[in-house]
Amino acid sequence: MSELTDIKSTITEYRKLLRLGQKTVADHLGVSKSVMSAIESDPNRRIEINEIIKLSSLFMCSTDELLGFKGFYSKKLAKELSYNTRLTNLDKDLDQTDKAEMNLFHHQLIAFNTKFPYTENKVVEPTEKIRTQAVEDLLKLINSRTAPVDVYSIASKLHIFVKCSVLNNLSGALIHSKKVDGKFKNGPGILLNSNQPESRIRFSLAHEVAHFYLGHYKEETIGVSELGRRFSQIEKDADDFASELLMPTKYIHEEFNKLGVNKLSAQDVYVLSENFIVSFQAMLIKLQTLGYISQSQKETYSSMKVSDIKKGISGSKKDEEEFKPEILTDLMEKNNFSFEDLNIDSIRLLQEMAYEKYQAEVPFNKRKSEVKKVYEETVKWLSEAKKNSLNKNVAEVAKKILDANDIKYVDKTPSNGCLWVVFSEEAEPVIERMKRMNIHFTLAKKGGKATNYQEAWWLRIPDKKNSEVE
Repeated sequence: MSELTDIKSTITEYRKLLRLGQKTVADHLGVSKSVMSAIESDPNRRIEINEIIKLSSLFMCSTDELLGFKGFYSKKLAKELSYNTRLTNLDKDLDQTDKAEMNLFHHQLIAFNTKFPYTENKVVEPTEKIRTQAVEDLLKLINSRTAPVDVYSIASKLHIFVKCSVLNNLSGALIHSKKVDGKFKNGPGILLNSNQPESRIRFSLAHEVAHFYLGHYKEETIGVSELGRRFSQIEKDADDFASELLMPTKYIHEEFNKLGVNKLSAQDVYVLSENFIVSFQAMLIKLQTLGYISQSQKETYSSMKVSDIKKGISGSKKDEEEFKPEILTDLMEKNNFSFEDLNIDSIRLLQEMAYEKYQAEVPFNKRKSEVKKVYEETVKWLSEAKKNSLNKNVAEVAKKILDANDIKYVDKTPSNGCLWVVFSEEAEPVIERMKRMNIHFTLAKKGGKATNYQEAWWLRIPDKKNSEVE
């Protein structure tokens, strides 16, 4: 592998580990998604130094780490995400990233079990009941009476730990609880692909809950569900179960009666999919199965663009709440995180904690931000906050050095301004020494208002444009 290919691979690994989409990283660089794709995979596309600097800032790592001067990152990845807790049937032909994520998740389930020992679920035993009755049992668990169904609460009632992370070829995976010497080594967990729309994530979760509830894959440690259509009978059964769980037949009847129509239009189908928080296609399949629309209607509606259907619907949800990344300030304080100590593990943990807090504070049918956005907004906020924090620290260090050398300065940093040092022979060597400490002052021949326009050096702090001079 060439050095350039190594760097490109490292960039891709950092992006995926931080659960960032190419579009988000492209926006940060100020390029198109296609250019970002070329940065990661086109062997003929050079990577400019300013792009390396911007990427290291977003990824919260040093340029040396990104360039591989501290060791090729994939080796570090292998060390961090490979554990001795190998899953019994993880020798399948799976993507290496998916394997690593599942190994990490399994390790977390074991670690979690040491703090909160798992006791076998007695609320509902895995059953082979007919699907409708089984769904009735699960709906009773959460006292559900109308759409949408909170499948996250169902998983919680079944004592299943749920986590979202970027997966390449899987929509989800179920890890069963395991006993060693009569004691549980870990409780059950469901890993979901965060790089999907919320409606699809909900279906994947319901699908994995079906596997758990029906006792599928009990002879194995893990069952995986690949992206795309399912062809094996056991996967089809889980899909049918998930469909009934998210769109209970009796709820469909109730919602249809509320619409008060004889024939469902494409807009009606879209409204139903929104009410149940499922995909438009999933709702089409359900309605056709129940006889509310014909096969020809289903085919016609399937060929239509959902964005066009949505345009014909008046009104919108006004009470949805977006994720506010400012909650990370509280999370960092409560968990003793510092910007200086941020690494891949702590950033990923903060992403999960942020989404968990968002879920706890906002009812699931009022959430406007999907998990993918929460994860990406978390990284963007942390990256900017870390840069600002370090810059402010630099200003404080600079002032201490200037004070120690009896160099006078004008401090405008409290008002988001600059730190100014009027030009003098005494100050020049001090400014030069600080440059070697990575504290860079800029010389302005005409100074600024703060120095009565005398020649002076200034040190920039966050949120000030380079063209501004006070």
